[in-house]
Amino acid sequence: MKKFVDTLRISITDKCNFNCVYCSRKFNKVDRKEILSFEEIVKIIKILIPFGVEKIKITGGEPLIRKNLPFLIKKISQIESIKEVSLTTNGFYLSEKIDELIIAGLKRVNISLDTLNKDKFKFITGFDCFDIVIDGIKKAKDKFSIIKLNVVLMKINFDEIFDFVEFAKENNLILRFIELMPVNNNLDIWKENFVAYTDAIKKIESKTGIYFLSQDRNTKYYLIEKDNLKIGFITSVREPFCSICSKIRIDSLGNLFLCLYGKPVLNFKELLYGLNKEEIRKILIEKINSKPLFRNYSNLPVMNIIGG
Repeated sequence: MKKFVDTLRISITDKCNFNCVYCSRKFNKVDRKEILSFEEIVKIIKILIPFGVEKIKITGGEPLIRKNLPFLIKKISQIESIKEVSLTTNGFYLSEKIDELIIAGLKRVNISLDTLNKDKFKFITGFDCFDIVIDGIKKAKDKFSIIKLNVVLMKINFDEIFDFVEFAKENNLILRFIELMPVNNNLDIWKENFVAYTDAIKKIESKTGIYFLSQDRNTKYYLIEKDNLKIGFITSVREPFCSICSKIRIDSLGNLFLCLYGKPVLNFKELLYGLNKEEIRKILIEKINSKPLFRNYSNLPVMNIIGG
């Protein structure tokens, strides 16, 4: 079978312990029975293996809220052809759960942190737990060889760019600045707070040299000369990378998205109980072949359900 995709982002919960200003979690509560079970998740991944899927990114909401997550990670890690199971988290529960996650087979973590200022942290997330998150990051850096620190670029944290550079250097983190994306219920916030990645580069250039190095599928990497530090920019808005995207997404309800800004093309929960895996794969061939090369902003995602 032709290889179409290699990475699956799968949301395991719509719940989050933060209420970040740019996410604006205003939605109807989901019945627990509608959320994908671990058994269903494992079945779905096995169905997708022939399409080239070899990397699994577990997302939420906040995935570490989900009970017995190490059990799921272990089950996924044991699937033949899966090369990497990683996790994206806000870091709140990381310190207390990191050891069991590693034992289960977790290879890498992406940690979201949008400010290094305690007051700003409380404003952005809605909670006063900055020290807990920092503790989780510091413990994780001693456990994983690769940790990506994801920072959403906003006007409120634009003055902290050099603080983040220093923090990443001190803690051996891969720093990535992400352009704020328009999502459901946050258009006003997006318009008021958006900062282009090029503005961040200009700010760095005002103090030191910064040089383009390379681009992978979703990140442009630059070298900051003064600090000899490689940093990344995810240019989701100014320079979308749809044509080279090799990811697909499944939300916590089992809906398959070929694009973050697309509509769901099928629901695995419905298919799993009516068709066998080969019949589902036949449907998937047509759907995945229609993966868009351009983004359609007419459909704004609900981030806590689809997982970014």
